Amino acid sequence: MSTTRKIAVIDFETDPFERGFRVKPFSWGFYDGDVYVDYWGDDAAEQLAIFIMNLPKKHLIYAHNGGKFDFLFLIPYMIDTQPKIINGRIVQWFFEGHELRDSYSILPVPLKASGNKQEFDYKKMHRGVRWRHKAEIMDYLHKDCLALYDMVMGFVENLGSGLTMAGTATRLLKEMTDTSIEKLSLEQDKDIRQFFFGGRVECFTKGIIKTTMEMRDVRSMYPSVMHSNMHPVGNRWIEQNTIDNETDFCIIDATSIGAFPFRTRDGLSFPHGRGIFKITGHEIRAALELRLVVIHRLIRAVSFIRKTTFKEFIEKFTNLRKQATDNKDETGKLHYKLVQNGSYGRFALNPEKLYDWIVTAPGAVCPRDGYELAFAGHDGSFWRKHLDKQSKRKAISNVATGASITGAARAKLLYAINGAVQPFYCDTDAIIARKLNVPEDDGKLGSWQLEANADKIAIAGKKLYALFGDVPESLQEIQKRIKFYGDPTCIKLASKGVRLTAKEIIRVCAGETITWRAETPTMGLDGSQHYIERDIRMRL
Repeated sequence: MSTTRKIAVIDFETDPFERGFRVKPFSWGFYDGDVYVDYWGDDAAEQLAIFIMNLPKKHLIYAHNGGKFDFLFLIPYMIDTQPKIINGRIVQWFFEGHELRDSYSILPVPLKASGNKQEFDYKKMHRGVRWRHKAEIMDYLHKDCLALYDMVMGFVENLGSGLTMAGTATRLLKEMTDTSIEKLSLEQDKDIRQFFFGGRVECFTKGIIKTTMEMRDVRSMYPSVMHSNMHPVGNRWIEQNTIDNETDFCIIDATSIGAFPFRTRDGLSFPHGRGIFKITGHEIRAALELRLVVIHRLIRAVSFIRKTTFKEFIEKFTNLRKQATDNKDETGKLHYKLVQNGSYGRFALNPEKLYDWIVTAPGAVCPRDGYELAFAGHDGSFWRKHLDKQSKRKAISNVATGASITGAARAKLLYAINGAVQPFYCDTDAIIARKLNVPEDDGKLGSWQLEANADKIAIAGKKLYALFGDVPESLQEIQKRIKFYGDPTCIKLASKGVRLTAKEIIRVCAGETITWRAETPTMGLDGSQHYIERDIRMRL
């Protein structure tokens, strides 16, 4: 454990989420492994700020999803401080010598993943009735604090006290890689970043399809290609005159049959036709082998001088994860899975999207030059400015490594798509098709495991589908499907950004527009609590 501060956790209980009413905390709990303290009252936020301020020892204090919930109630007491914000989430905040952190940044899963979170009827927290259930609410709060503390301490003891999962995983990866991973310069980062894309998500058809089909996914897609493929880790490369087995990235004028990613205003597409494509070596070699590309002109090809696999790192955490599974250590199993899957993301961190932040009193002028107003709220104003060059150089990593890893994953998916009988849908590491002609699943990293057999699918767009099959024999499984999907025959459902039932997705596929209303508010740094409404129709 590298931190010298005593570790503690906090948690607020608030009014239940209800449209037309502003959520406020009425209780909090604090636990540091030795002492548990709680409070009940309408001034809960103020009293927690005072409590933390008066702690005799300096603490490192975690709140789960604190950066998008709990910490927002403390804004009035954090004026003239400088939070660290990543992707709209407050991940770190110093207050009176204490350090507040969002534990979601190291454990990006719901607290129930600990296996220790209780079910609770949140209607009991309504202002008019909660006093009747005070003992039950305070017991629930206490157990949540204990569960969070165990999760955080397990992470710190196993993996250290890093600020984020991506940073922790990348540090461990670098420590176990047989060759150093060099940083790119700002100019090199800008040059190579054009080859970085995300996962392949594609609807090969839309609507309601009734036929026998299967869904398979890769066992740990990104860890598997980190283990099996060579990836650039240096900051020097050779400009090539041709594409070969050493090529890491290339720009080509070519006719592609759905082989390569192309950026559009609506996200990535994989067009059939001629265009200028910026791709990884993994993808161009796969496309050439599968005869899915005709190259009209090679515009550029580069080969990095230093490359490596991450075999040792992946095998270590695969074995640790297996040991945790065998020992029924659910927390350790979760930690090692997150480390494996999060170890590539830090390489692609874009320094141009990082800012320094300052919080001022509402309506106050920022005391420092160069900051622009980002959020002006009732409780405080958030100001930001881009990092200076020195800070960008410090934050930067090696986007070539990240681009190569994601490209290798898309290439693996491309081989399977090309061999599939009537593919319907794919998403990063999974394919739904009449049949997938892939090697038999051997249980090893990178093999294609059968997720489900089905007889119907409703596809309304990317990240919006429902897969159907037989009703399970287990009453518990039937209840689970009804609870999460609204239909006992639904096997799998994707509904990104909204929460539709399987039957609602069928209605969207039939041409209806479904109005979805969020049951929980989106909390803004400006103090806003907004209940999102969206009209959902067939996505293009």
